[in-house]
Amino acid sequence: LWLHDRVSGATWPERWAGRTRPDVIVANSHFTAASVPALYPQSTPVVVYAPVRAEPDDGARAALRSALGVADGTPVVLMASRFEPWKGHRELIDALAQVSEPWQLWIAGGAQRAAEQRLERDIRARAAASGAAPRIRFLGERRDVGACMRAADIHCQPNSGPEPFGLAFVEALYAGLPVVTTAMGGALEIVTPDCGVLVPPADSDALTAALRGLIVDRQARLRLGAGGPARAAALCDPARQLSALAGWLGGMPAVAA
Repeated sequence: LWLHDRVSGATWPERWAGRTRPDVIVANSHFTAASVPALYPQSTPVVVYAPVRAEPDDGARAALRSALGVADGTPVVLMASRFEPWKGHRELIDALAQVSEPWQLWIAGGAQRAAEQRLERDIRARAAASGAAPRIRFLGERRDVGACMRAADIHCQPNSGPEPFGLAFVEALYAGLPVVTTAMGGALEIVTPDCGVLVPPADSDALTAALRGLIVDRQARLRLGAGGPARAAALCDPARQLSALAGWLGGMPAVAA
């Protein structure tokens, strides 16, 4: 059984699944694994972080920033996420609106379902009401998120609910971006003081202070960014993670075709 999010044992698909005990339970984080007893009280899950590779630097940082109308010295905050209320779009806009120093925000991701479209409209209206709309770019769906990360300066996703793991955090670390996020869920297993900043949940002042600190301090951004690639590789190097997964699955009993 592969678990990419926490289980409660309360929904009918979970109760149905709970009737068959798996030979191996693989969870994507210790945060997710901690919920397994709710469904399988006698089972001990294995935690294997997802394999994530570092994308090569195509050297297009300056070109992409120019195409998006950003001066070289202006710090860019990037949020690459689907439109979900708990991902923190509203919180990020509210926090940045309190920062008077120069910055731009790129929001990468396209609304798909009706609920996501409503949320995007709400976020755009919030940006307009805050007065920060001229400094915010909604990039829509992108197939070059890795390039967007390398062209940005800070990655921020201030979750109001826990992330089961957080692949975008790992991708941002590979790209050399300091990560600012909320101290909950899988982020606690990814972000350290050497590569990012964790802020308390529901603390808008702390979020604003963390963002302002990195926006005004280029050396702090560079220092934290430099710690990102090694941290990402330590967690999610594909060769090591796939080898670990193969090792666990190799111990399973053979199943007749």
